[in-house]
Amino acid sequence: MTIITQSNPSLVTYRRLHELYSDSLKCPCKKMSISYDIFITLSPTLHQICSSDFISESWISTMTLFNAQPGSNTILNVGLNGFDSRYFKLLSSICQLAIRTIDDAVRQFLTRSFVTQYVISESEFNAKLNTTFKQFKQSLITEFNLLTDMVHLFTRVDQPYTNSKNAELLPITPSGETNNQSPPELKFSFTGPIDINSTSIDCICATNPRCQSSVVLYKWALLPNGDQDLTTPYLVPGFIAGCFMLDSLQLSTLECFYDETCLSIYYYYIVWTRLLYSIYDWFVVRPLVYDNTSSRFPPETSLSVIVREMMVEQWNFSCSFEQHYEACSPNYCTYSYTTHTYGLLGIIIQMISMIGGLTVALRLITPVIVRIILRLISPQVNTEAEAEGNYLSTIINY
Repeated sequence: MTIITQSNPSLVTYRRLHELYSDSLKCPCKKMSISYDIFITLSPTLHQICSSDFISESWISTMTLFNAQPGSNTILNVGLNGFDSRYFKLLSSICQLAIRTIDDAVRQFLTRSFVTQYVISESEFNAKLNTTFKQFKQSLITEFNLLTDMVHLFTRVDQPYTNSKNAELLPITPSGETNNQSPPELKFSFTGPIDINSTSIDCICATNPRCQSSVVLYKWALLPNGDQDLTTPYLVPGFIAGCFMLDSLQLSTLECFYDETCLSIYYYYIVWTRLLYSIYDWFVVRPLVYDNTSSRFPPETSLSVIVREMMVEQWNFSCSFEQHYEACSPNYCTYSYTTHTYGLLGIIIQMISMIGGLTVALRLITPVIVRIILRLISPQVNTEAEAEGNYLSTIINY
């Protein structure tokens, strides 16, 4: 066996040697512990809703006006069943939570070290790093979902009083007693999502936290001058009202924010709401745009699915074997190959084998060679014999 040492091998040299001598090639790393951030890039891209105008302060402050009650007789009957500022605040909070969680996790992940004594093959390097990243991603998503599931569970179990859509508080004065003598009493009138067909409450959230209903606008608006307008029922695409805002968000999709028609209704409400509050500045939100080459979530995807993926569209993970090899920087590589050599006994055996082979070969070809020689000689002998016969015949006849 012959051992060869290659000093300061470049990456090209290493790849060539690995192709020829992969079984015996060893290249000790000058630096055995290498930080991930040297050869790994990880920059997740979140769903576009997390960078859209719909979670901006301007949009949320405008939607907050829907929660208040205008004075006198100018009532804006929005009827969005909670899809106002609370919905967008919750959506913004989830986006911010996902961003902070991912940033912290990625920062910690890139501080890890890849430890190896020798340069490993490129295929093994890629396989190990891809497996490590998949484990990191799955662990991160699991922890994030555990947090959101706990919040959702506590909300359903505790059922906090959050708004009049959740449960109405009705003051009651006991009969036969004066107001000065009777203590105040409150009565809960439990409610739930309104059924779109009967316009009545068929599901009570207090007994069934999974109540849900589509959002239909039966009366789009009551204008400030008292005129009724736009009374045609409109089924808001993708909006599902649940018992709590978190339920509504997870049950719904983002279809409305891709749809110009749906957004035009929001704009309509915004115009009249701002007029009611004498707010005359104006801004236009940009609708979401679906591109199947860059987004894995179509518009009809439930927000619960998107949230369970941490709002991430693409993780954008890549690892560079070239940068890893440069950081490893082996001073030399060794490889070996086997050459066939013989001792004295081996030489004798080889000679005997050769002699035996020649003997057999001669036995086979000698008869053939003799026949060929005889054939070449026989024509000349016949010619000489014929000449002698003619000469003798001439003498006798003479």
